[in-house]
Amino acid sequence: MPEYSAREALLWQLIAKNRKRRLALHTALRTVYQRRQLLLRVACLTVLLLANNNGAVVLSRSCRRFLRNVGWFTNVWSTYSEKRFKETFRISRSTFMFLLGRIRNLIEKDTTTEEPISPEGRLEICLYRLARGDYYFTIAEMAEIVERTVRYIVNEVTTAIVECLWEDTFKKHMPKSEDEFRSKILDMEEAWQFPCCWSAVDGCHTPIKCPPGGLESCKEYHNFKNFFSVVLMGMVDSKYRFVWASCGYPSIRMTQSFFSPLIYGIKSRTRTISPKLARKWVPFLYLP
Repeated sequence: MPEYSAREALLWQLIAKNRKRRLALHTALRTVYQRRQLLLRVACLTVLLLANNNGAVVLSRSCRRFLRNVGWFTNVWSTYSEKRFKETFRISRSTFMFLLGRIRNLIEKDTTTEEPISPEGRLEICLYRLARGDYYFTIAEMAEIVERTVRYIVNEVTTAIVECLWEDTFKKHMPKSEDEFRSKILDMEEAWQFPCCWSAVDGCHTPIKCPPGGLESCKEYHNFKNFFSVVLMGMVDSKYRFVWASCGYPSIRMTQSFFSPLIYGIKSRTRTISPKLARKWVPFLYLP
């Protein structure tokens, strides 16, 4: 090892201290420079954000949206022939489009989390249930949706149909005066050669489970076909247009429940149940 004198050793110490001082100064200057750059970037970003905020930009939030299988709805509309379509839904395509146009605004939905069922699909589900009478579970499996959704759709669409078409299909053709009753009677006699009759009535039994209520419910809802049911009754004129309908009453009280409000309405309009419209007094008939 070379031997250094005291003077040389002191010089080496001074040189080492100068090197450390220059390195510390260089590091400090570099840190200050980097901090200045960071401050400039933050200031620029703040200015840009403030400028964009004045433009009232709405930030869209991403949301998970589930796709829905619409294969059954599309398949029915695109592949079914006119004959098969009418056999399935009991109405033609033109009637389907007319009905859809009347109730579209009431049954159209706009959901966020999943693709909504189209108004066409909702109407198809409801008409399939009304025409075929299948179980809700069967329709849900066929359309690949939940059974609870099928129940909701059927109730919603039927309510919309009644609200939109009741005035045009029922109340419009119901006679409101003696002259209108006379016209209905003449139309029935001319078309079907049945005098003194202004409407024909028929109904069907809808099977149900025996409701709670003990022996009294068993007697009221048990029909002559030996099962429990509620009755759907309807009246049509000579041109097959409905003029009155009723649903949901027990079998044993169906006649009274059906004709009581009808007779009351006729009496309130004409002030009599059966006005004398023929040469000889004959009461009005309801053709079964």
